Amino acid sequence: MEVDWFRCKGGIWCMFDKLDLNHDVFKNLKGVFVIWHENNGIKNVVNVGTGNIAEELKKARKNIAITAFTHYGLYCTWVELSTFKIEGVANYLNDKLNPKIKLKELTNKSTPVNIPW
Repeated sequence: MEVDWFRCKGGIWCMFDKLDLNHDVFKNLKGVFVIWHENNGIKNVVNVGTGNIAEELKKARKNIAITAFTHYGLYCTWVELSTFKIEGVANYLNDKLNPKIKLKELTNKSTPVNIPW
């Protein structure tokens, strides 16, 4: 499935710690997000998450296992998905991107999508 990963103004990746999570773009936004950093051009995925994007990113900002990577400069992106597609996409990304902080498998479904970058 082809999805449109969100980018911030100017078409750049969003900085995890600089996002205004109270912005209207987040109102009732549910789907899957990816948090990562780059090192020598290699993307290192820290976390794949699901649910209400603003609420879950707020929680991620308080999660010491995630914030331990902030000195690398964390980025994030997300995709809005219907409720019945979220778990399959999250499982696929969790397997494909191998984040440092893994999701527990949400379901036995796996829905392939394009990787953000």
